[in-house]
Amino acid sequence: MSTKQSLIREIESLPPNVIDEVYQYVSFLKFKTNIPDSVTMAGVKQPSKSIESFFGCMKGKISEAEDHDWFEPLEDFEEYM
Repeated sequence: MSTKQSLIREIESLPPNVIDEVYQYVSFLKFKTNIPDSVTMAGVKQPSKSIESFFGCMKGKISEAEDHDWFEPLEDFEEYM
């Protein structure tokens, strides 16, 4: 019996909530090793995700406030300074 067949047999013997955790771990391993996640266990195709699509995804969506008053001390703390 091959390792793949043994693994499938072990997974099939697990309760459904643990099978979900196994699936999430397998997805993590595929992401970590940069293996495309084009087919899920259910056979539904999903777009592959890469780390390159993560970096810079918020570019232009966050802006800095015009007034830089956070450098000045708060009036509430004047007695402590």
